[in-house]
Amino acid sequence: MRPISIEMVAFGPYAERTFVDFRGLEKGLFLITGDTGTGKTMIFDAMSFALYGDTSGDRRDSDSLRSDLTDEKPYVDLTFEHKGRRYRIKRTPRYSRVTRTGSETPVSPTVELYEDGDLVCSKPKDATRMVSETIGMTLDQWRQISMLAQGEFVKLLDTD
Repeated sequence: MRPISIEMVAFGPYAERTFVDFRGLEKGLFLITGDTGTGKTMIFDAMSFALYGDTSGDRRDSDSLRSDLTDEKPYVDLTFEHKGRRYRIKRTPRYSRVTRTGSETPVSPTVELYEDGDLVCSKPKDATRMVSETIGMTLDQWRQISMLAQGEFVKLLDTD
Protein backbone atom coordinates (compact mmCIF):
# COMPACT_ATOMS: atom_id res chain seq x y z
CA MET A 1 0.00 0.00 0.00
CA ARG A 2 1.42 3.34 -1.08
CA PRO A 3 -0.30 6.56 0.03
CA ILE A 4 -0.81 9.14 -2.71
CA SER A 5 -2.49 11.96 -0.78
CA ILE A 6 -4.62 12.74 2.21
CA GLU A 7 -7.01 15.61 2.79
CA MET A 8 -8.30 16.51 6.25
CA VAL A 9 -11.01 19.02 7.12
CA ALA A 10 -12.17 19.85 10.67
CA PHE A 11 -10.11 16.89 11.82
CA GLY A 12 -8.16 17.18 15.08
CA PRO A 13 -6.02 20.33 15.00
CA TYR A 14 -6.69 20.76 11.26
CA ALA A 15 -9.67 23.12 11.25
CA GLU A 16 -9.01 24.28 7.70
CA ARG A 17 -8.57 22.03 4.68
CA THR A 18 -5.13 20.43 4.95
CA PHE A 19 -3.70 18.46 2.04
CA VAL A 20 -0.62 16.22 2.23
CA ASP A 21 0.85 15.04 -1.08
CA PHE A 22 2.94 11.87 -0.73
CA ARG A 23 3.76 11.52 -4.44
CA GLY A 24 7.25 12.98 -4.08
CA LEU A 25 8.25 10.27 -1.62
CA GLU A 26 9.63 7.66 -4.00
CA LYS A 27 11.44 5.45 -1.49
CA GLY A 28 8.35 4.59 0.59
CA LEU A 29 9.90 5.43 3.97
CA PHE A 30 9.52 8.92 5.37
CA LEU A 31 9.74 10.87 8.59
CA ILE A 32 7.21 13.40 9.78
CA THR A 33 8.92 15.77 12.17
CA GLY A 34 8.06 18.98 13.97
CA ASP A 35 7.45 20.60 17.32
CA THR A 36 5.32 18.94 19.98
CA GLY A 37 1.63 19.57 19.44
CA THR A 38 1.80 20.48 15.74
CA GLY A 39 -0.35 17.57 14.50
CA LYS A 40 2.21 15.01 13.35
CA THR A 41 0.48 12.01 14.92
CA MET A 42 -2.88 13.28 13.65
CA ILE A 43 -1.69 12.66 10.07
CA PHE A 44 -1.25 8.98 10.95
CA ASP A 45 -4.52 9.02 12.88
CA ALA A 46 -6.19 10.39 9.75
CA MET A 47 -4.68 7.64 7.57
CA SER A 48 -5.72 4.97 10.08
CA PHE A 49 -9.17 6.46 10.43
CA ALA A 50 -9.65 6.60 6.66
CA LEU A 51 -8.61 2.98 6.25
CA TYR A 52 -10.08 1.38 9.36
CA GLY A 53 -12.41 3.87 11.04
CA ASP A 54 -10.15 4.12 14.09
CA THR A 55 -7.02 5.96 15.19
CA SER A 56 -3.39 4.88 14.96
CA GLY A 57 -2.96 4.27 18.68
CA ASP A 58 -4.59 4.01 22.06
CA ARG A 59 -4.27 7.66 23.04
CA ARG A 60 -7.16 9.08 21.00
CA ASP A 61 -10.76 7.90 20.62
CA SER A 62 -12.24 7.94 17.10
CA ASP A 63 -15.34 9.71 18.45
CA SER A 64 -13.24 12.73 19.46
CA LEU A 65 -11.62 13.48 16.10
CA ARG A 66 -13.71 16.47 15.07
CA SER A 67 -11.87 19.76 15.43
CA ASP A 68 -13.18 22.09 18.14
CA LEU A 69 -11.85 25.03 16.12
CA THR A 70 -14.52 25.05 13.40
CA ASP A 71 -18.13 24.23 12.60
CA GLU A 72 -17.20 22.53 9.31
CA LYS A 73 -18.18 18.93 8.63
CA PRO A 74 -15.17 16.76 9.52
CA TYR A 75 -13.73 14.26 7.06
CA VAL A 76 -10.61 12.50 5.88
CA ASP A 77 -10.07 11.65 2.21
CA LEU A 78 -7.20 9.24 1.51
CA THR A 79 -6.01 8.16 -1.93
CA PHE A 80 -3.62 5.21 -2.16
CA GLU A 81 -2.33 2.61 -4.61
CA HIS A 82 -2.06 -1.09 -4.03
CA LYS A 83 -1.07 -3.78 -6.52
CA GLY A 84 -1.61 -1.53 -9.52
CA ARG A 85 -5.04 -0.29 -8.47
CA ARG A 86 -5.97 3.13 -7.14
CA TYR A 87 -8.24 3.47 -4.13
CA ARG A 88 -9.88 6.46 -2.53
CA ILE A 89 -11.61 6.33 0.82
CA LYS A 90 -13.45 9.21 2.43
CA ARG A 91 -14.73 8.91 6.00
CA THR A 92 -16.46 11.20 8.43
CA PRO A 93 -16.22 10.46 12.14
CA ARG A 94 -19.17 10.40 14.53
CA TYR A 95 -19.70 13.94 15.79
CA SER A 96 -22.36 16.33 17.04
CA ARG A 97 -23.57 19.33 15.12
CA VAL A 98 -25.50 22.32 16.36
CA THR A 99 -29.01 22.67 14.95
CA ARG A 100 -30.82 25.93 14.13
CA THR A 101 -32.42 25.85 17.57
CA GLY A 102 -29.00 25.66 19.24
CA SER A 103 -29.26 22.07 20.42
CA GLU A 104 -26.76 19.39 19.46
CA THR A 105 -27.66 16.40 17.34
CA PRO A 106 -25.45 13.37 16.71
CA VAL A 107 -24.22 12.66 13.18
CA SER A 108 -23.36 9.07 12.31
CA PRO A 109 -20.06 8.18 10.65
CA THR A 110 -20.04 7.76 6.88
CA VAL A 111 -17.69 6.23 4.34
CA GLU A 112 -17.21 6.06 0.57
CA LEU A 113 -14.69 3.56 -0.82
CA TYR A 114 -13.73 3.83 -4.48
CA GLU A 115 -11.63 1.43 -6.54
CA ASP A 116 -10.27 2.88 -9.77
CA GLY A 117 -12.94 5.60 -9.63
CA ASP A 118 -15.93 3.31 -9.02
CA LEU A 119 -17.83 3.43 -5.72
CA VAL A 120 -17.55 -0.08 -4.24
CA CYS A 121 -18.77 0.42 -0.68
CA SER A 122 -20.62 2.93 1.49
CA LYS A 123 -21.08 0.99 4.75
CA PRO A 124 -18.44 1.60 7.45
CA LYS A 125 -17.98 -2.00 8.63
CA ASP A 126 -17.95 -3.37 5.08
CA ALA A 127 -15.42 -0.73 3.99
CA THR A 128 -13.13 -1.62 6.89
CA ARG A 129 -13.36 -5.31 6.01
CA MET A 130 -12.68 -4.59 2.32
CA VAL A 131 -9.65 -2.44 3.17
CA SER A 132 -8.27 -5.18 5.45
CA GLU A 133 -8.71 -7.77 2.73
CA THR A 134 -7.28 -5.50 0.02
CA ILE A 135 -4.09 -4.44 1.77
CA GLY A 136 -3.75 -7.68 3.71
CA MET A 137 -3.56 -6.36 7.25
CA THR A 138 -5.81 -5.62 10.17
CA LEU A 139 -5.90 -2.37 12.11
CA ASP A 140 -3.65 -3.87 14.80
CA GLN A 141 -1.11 -4.95 12.17
CA TRP A 142 -1.32 -1.52 10.52
CA ARG A 143 -0.64 0.13 13.88
CA GLN A 144 2.45 -2.02 14.38
CA ILE A 145 4.09 -1.34 11.04
CA SER A 146 2.84 2.04 9.76
CA MET A 147 4.40 4.22 12.42
CA LEU A 148 6.46 4.23 15.55
CA ALA A 149 4.84 6.78 17.84
CA GLN A 150 6.81 8.72 20.40
CA GLY A 151 7.09 6.77 23.63
CA GLU A 152 6.12 3.45 22.00
CA PHE A 153 9.57 2.20 21.02
CA VAL A 154 9.57 -0.22 23.97
CA LYS A 155 6.50 -1.97 22.48
CA LEU A 156 8.51 -2.60 19.30
CA LEU A 157 11.38 -4.07 21.30
CA ASP A 158 9.07 -6.28 23.39
CA THR A 159 6.83 -7.55 20.58
CA ASP A 160 6.81 -11.15 19.40
